[in-house]
Amino acid sequence: MEHCVEFWLHEHFFNKEEILKINEYIENNYDSIEEKQNTAHDLEGNSKKQTKTLILRQGKILNLVQKVIPCIDYINNIYFGYDLYPFNEYQNCFYNIYSADKSGNYGWHIDTSRSDVHDMKLTVLVNLSTEDYTGGVFSYFNGNEYQIPGFQKPGSVLIFKSYLNHQVSPVTKGERKTLTLFTYGPKMK
Repeated sequence: MEHCVEFWLHEHFFNKEEILKINEYIENNYDSIEEKQNTAHDLEGNSKKQTKTLILRQGKILNLVQKVIPCIDYINNIYFGYDLYPFNEYQNCFYNIYSADKSGNYGWHIDTSRSDVHDMKLTVLVNLSTEDYTGGVFSYFNGNEYQIPGFQKPGSVLIFKSYLNHQVSPVTKGERKTLTLFTYGPKMK
């Protein structure tokens, strides 16, 4: 496990069997495919996200990722201290497929909510890749750019402050699959 003020990482949190089960379920039970107009955009209106993203309600997969929920609460209490709402089965989560065929990447962005009453507090990424890939490195910016190469390992879980500016570099070989969950809480707490 690795942690600092901005993030917490646990390599191989999920095993290969769990990864395969989660992937199969999502690929057969997602609710919709994210449309480009709903992604983060640059000032010229171009999407920063070059992925195929399947969207599904968290309630559909909470039983498959249940073991990470108490971990998120514990890590928040120890390292971040946010006032979090409980996980809600109606919240969306995102299954991102970054393919080398399309130089899959996600440019610099922050995760945020458009709500007047709550904020997005923590972003939780689960590496669900089933094959080796190159590129697709997660990095964040906090005065300097920092890479988190340990997240490349299948089954790894990365938890970080949603407001952190972050990106995923282009995948140059293979396919990178991740599941993104978000935690929310009241504004300014």
